[in-house]
Amino acid sequence: MGEWKTDNEGRILLTHAPGAGGLWYHFRVDGVLHKNLTFVFEDVRKDFFGGRNLPAISYDGTHWHFIKKRFILPHPDTAGRVRFLFSHMFAKDRAWIAYSPPFTPTRLAEFVEEIRDHPHVNARVICETPLRKRPLTLLQITNPDVPLNEKKTILILCREDAYETAGSWVGCGMVELFTLKRSFRRSGQTPGRCF
Repeated sequence: MGEWKTDNEGRILLTHAPGAGGLWYHFRVDGVLHKNLTFVFEDVRKDFFGGRNLPAISYDGTHWHFIKKRFILPHPDTAGRVRFLFSHMFAKDRAWIAYSPPFTPTRLAEFVEEIRDHPHVNARVICETPLRKRPLTLLQITNPDVPLNEKKTILILCREDAYETAGSWVGCGMVELFTLKRSFRRSGQTPGRCF
């Protein structure tokens, strides 16, 4: 998150952090119990904020839902830009707000540790990210009893950029499905860690 300030109407005006690409945001608010606050990104790209985008909110940093009270207004001076506003009445004193539910490196590391001992999972670090030296983990899911020449290969890339968290959530769910990590019921899948 970049900087913030309040306007004359008490709305909280937000800016993106340098290097966030004018898209990703993730911040915490404190002292907000029973307060109805409005947040405003004054000048953002219409292609990122002009569609169905809903901000995500969490009261514990782990369980997320979406803020449905949001407004998209044309920017008065710049074509292709919009004003993105969202409001929320807070049920707790502390909350996290984000562009989408974050899938952090810590969450990924915990998930990999959970599935590492599964007989069909081979998890290995293949390199590190150039800037922060974070491990890039490859998960290979295969049946070791099937000969290599009888297997088909599918490569699934879940995410390239930090703001593409939805791909990580989908990838996590696919791994759970492929490894049958979670049990199933006739009515559908029992929610696992990824859902």
